[in-house]
Amino acid sequence: MSREKESQCIEDFINIYRSEHCLWKIKSREYHDKCKRDAAHKLLVENLKEIDSSATKSVVVKKINNLRSSYRKELKKVKESTRTGSGADDVYQPKLWYFNILSFLDDQDTPRNSRSNIESDDENSVSECHLVTMEIDIVSTKRPSEREQLGLPNQRAGSQSETGIRR
Repeated sequence: MSREKESQCIEDFINIYRSEHCLWKIKSREYHDKCKRDAAHKLLVENLKEIDSSATKSVVVKKINNLRSSYRKELKKVKESTRTGSGADDVYQPKLWYFNILSFLDDQDTPRNSRSNIESDDENSVSECHLVTMEIDIVSTKRPSEREQLGLPNQRAGSQSETGIRR
């Protein structure tokens, strides 16, 4: 199959995908309708069979995910290049030939709210945790010396022995 024919099939695939709101418009009621989504996937499978005769629903879903992922990466590059304060001539130009065709997805990818898993208000629990850790470290690092293992009294360097002679 020629490159032009394949590009035309992908463009048709994207246009069918755009026309099927149940597949990409998250706030639509149709998005949650499994029957409509299955019917839309069947349309896309038939279209994709022009390129890949063994196309299935899972192949279509992967194709959609790949297209969307590539689009998001290019869009991120464009947004980052505009934030840097560079001139209009320095703004990143997308390399994907289908970038403009997928522009209908712009308002669909909204980031989720994030939550911190660190509790900063409760200072006592942090300090208690730190103390317990220190106690464990002290207990785990104390090992009997060779003298203690032999049953002799433990003497440190610079201390006086039982005879009173300084070492």
